[in-house]
Amino acid sequence: MRLGRTQEAEVKLQTAVSQGKPSQSDRAYIHKESKLNALVAEFNGLRLDEALKVWDVATPEEGKTLLPVVGKKVQNLESTPPEYQPAIIGRVQKALREAA
Repeated sequence: MRLGRTQEAEVKLQTAVSQGKPSQSDRAYIHKESKLNALVAEFNGLRLDEALKVWDVATPEEGKTLLPVVGKKVQNLESTPPEYQPAIIGRVQKALREAA
């Protein structure tokens, strides 16, 4: 789907669904994810601390692409254990300064 061959992909997906492989909810997820940039799709699945490790090695162009996702992940910082939050906040602030 990401390659623009949506009809071909849809036929394959529908065949798999009819064989009971992915569920209908999996199909919806696949459609949603197929519209994302591959890097963003993978990055979305990472915890904030893991995402920041990727951020550290991203190119400047990749960093611009990932910046909105980092922002969304920061909003969920409360799910990070409190003892790790100060270090992660520091890393996020550094990443944002570098992106500016």
